[in-house]
Amino acid sequence: MRFFIVITVSAFIIISVFSDYFSERKNISVLEDIVEMIRLFRNEISFRKSDVNELLQCAQKRAFSYISFDDNKICLCGIKDEEIKEEFESFVNKIGTTDAEGQLNICNEEINVFEAMLCKHKEKETVKRNVNLSLSLLGALCIIIIFI
Repeated sequence: MRFFIVITVSAFIIISVFSDYFSERKNISVLEDIVEMIRLFRNEISFRKSDVNELLQCAQKRAFSYISFDDNKICLCGIKDEEIKEEFESFVNKIGTTDAEGQLNICNEEINVFEAMLCKHKEKETVKRNVNLSLSLLGALCIIIIFI
C-alpha cells in the first residue's frame, strides 16, 4: 500500500510540474510567432509601404501556429497568459492608425517589448526544466527506496 501511495504522489508531482513546463514552452512558441509576424509587418511597411489589408494578406500566407486571421482580424489562438494577450491586443489596435513612419516605430517598440517577454519566459523555462529534473530524480529515488 505504501508503495502505491509513493508512486501515485510522485507521478502527480512530476505530471503537474511537467504540465507547467509545457505551458511555458507554449508561451515561448507564441512569443516567437508574434515577433516573427511583427518583423514581417515592419519589413512590408518599410520596403513596400503596405497598408493594413496588404499586411494581413501577406501574414496569412505564413503558417503561424498560434496566430489566426479571421475576417481581417488578427487573433491569438489557445493562449492563457494575460500579459501576452493584452500586449498583443494593444499592438493589433495600434496597427494601421498612423503613417508609415509611425507604423515602423510601433513595430520596433513592440518587437522590443515582445523580445523582452520572450527572454523572461525563456528564463522561466530554464528554471522549470531544472525543477523538473530535480523532482524526477527525487521521485525515482523515492521509488528505489521503497523497493529496498
